[in-house]
Amino acid sequence: MKKYTVLPEKGRLLISTDLHGNYGDFQTLKEFFFCQEEPVYWVILGDAVHGPSREHRKKNLYDYSDRSWDIVSELMDLMAKNKNIYYVLGNHDHGHIGGRTTRKFHQDEVAYLRSSITSKQHLEMQYFFQNSLLAIVVPNGLLLTHGSPDDTLLNIEDLNDISFDPKENNNYQNEVLCSFLSHYGQEEQVTANLLKRLSQNLNLSINVVIHGHDRSLDGWFVEGNNQLCPVIFGAEKQNKSYVFVDLSEKFTEVSQLEKYIFTIYH
Repeated sequence: MKKYTVLPEKGRLLISTDLHGNYGDFQTLKEFFFCQEEPVYWVILGDAVHGPSREHRKKNLYDYSDRSWDIVSELMDLMAKNKNIYYVLGNHDHGHIGGRTTRKFHQDEVAYLRSSITSKQHLEMQYFFQNSLLAIVVPNGLLLTHGSPDDTLLNIEDLNDISFDPKENNNYQNEVLCSFLSHYGQEEQVTANLLKRLSQNLNLSINVVIHGHDRSLDGWFVEGNNQLCPVIFGAEKQNKSYVFVDLSEKFTEVSQLEKYIFTIYH
């Protein structure tokens, strides 16, 4: 099963990151997406699930009820009807299909969410995550991932041979899987090494990684000049950010993307 895809060269692209059960943020992004003239694409960079417990809620930051299942359920319906919406697996999602459990808001977030939904719903959620991607290539120069991967990956086609069940992988495959799901920002040269290799694989010029996984109260940050993280979960409400770009415009460095970062609640 393919673990990456390449987007078209025309149209516009909405890129959003971790939602962690925030249905309000999801609805706002969905309304924005459906207000656009076609063709428009939407890439969600993982971690739809696992919202805050009551004791972790903070005003203007984690002040919402966890509606993880509602988001996944609606995404399944939307993606069945609209082939322009893509989901990239996150490390919190991965916990439901063989990955490590996470402990951000509960001692075992996978067990907690599973206990709050029916067995049928959890099976549907697992199926959705099993059919997610690890990476999306945008011909205008972007690589879209959940974490910011290091340069372990030798060939982008190797992603297709990786199982989401770590027990079915060799050491190299699990190192790549961990890199794409769970790594934070890299040194600029490490990312440059990866992007150069993937550019050669694809015969394209891929220059910038846009990723999720990390947090910033300010809503976005960069690493070096080749990594950008627009932040929704972990940003103050007025700073929650997404990226909205034209697929025909070429990007060679992060600084060119800054004018395409927008706040959700502006």
